Amino acid sequence: MSIHHALLAAIPITINFATCVLCAASRDWLAFALILLGVISGGTSCFVIGSAQLDFLTGVKEPSPGTPPADGLLLMRNDVVIIRGAEKDINPITKGQFALKMNGGPEYRRIGLCSLLLLAQFLLQLLFIPQASTFGQIMFMSSVAASWTYNSFLSSLEPEKIQLNILWKALDNPRLLKFELKNRAAQAVFACLVLGNGPQRPSVDFKPKKVLQRFLSNDTRVWNVWRDKVTEQLENNKKEKSFNLSSRDLEGFAVHERALLESLLQDARDAYTGYQEWVHRISDNSYISEKQVRRPDSVVQSCV
Repeated sequence: MSIHHALLAAIPITINFATCVLCAASRDWLAFALILLGVISGGTSCFVIGSAQLDFLTGVKEPSPGTPPADGLLLMRNDVVIIRGAEKDINPITKGQFALKMNGGPEYRRIGLCSLLLLAQFLLQLLFIPQASTFGQIMFMSSVAASWTYNSFLSSLEPEKIQLNILWKALDNPRLLKFELKNRAAQAVFACLVLGNGPQRPSVDFKPKKVLQRFLSNDTRVWNVWRDKVTEQLENNKKEKSFNLSSRDLEGFAVHERALLESLLQDARDAYTGYQEWVHRISDNSYISEKQVRRPDSVVQSCV
């Protein structure tokens, strides 16, 4: 727990003890006992439940010797995550899971006792707080309001951020590069270049057409011609790539189809140009840079 959270937790604790003292000073022992009961039961339950530890389990045994790299993609609506590395490094991302570890399993009797304690607190306060004085009832409601506010703050914390921090530690703070591309077609070509180990040394086992089909599943003539042309260029070993179509390739296409095809091929050129500019850093990302840098339209910025 950070110092910030510890200081926030001290606020409801202080208010609860202050209301107890004020009730004792006014000799309203019933309200004093009920507030103190809430402090004890709530504090005990928080201590027991807070003793659990959220951990990340890889759940994967050591891969067999000679296992090829487990490079892959995580596709989202607008973003694409390219993960590269040995299988032992990628498996925690694709097959890992979070687990809440707590002593006393599998019965977890302490959880059951805390539940009974909280239930008894609720019933006793429900039955006896109306018999307290008006001042005692006000103090009781003040303590409830303070505790409720703090519990609302705890529930507002983003669990994704907490899990991300745990995952990052489990992965030993992996290094990242982030690129922004103007559309999905450029993303698909750029991802193929990264996964294929560069334009001049494409991997034998890598099938760019399957990746393009996964990115863009449109089954029309324009998209099929675009995928075939991009795949042809990605699979050859030439340094210079040509994403141009001859007049014969464009026969039978309407004007609007030609315009769309030319736009898609331009996106492929932009992605290839952007990859060439950043290939040295993509191949060796043994650095972390937080500086935003300017680049062409195909890749807007690179940052960590």
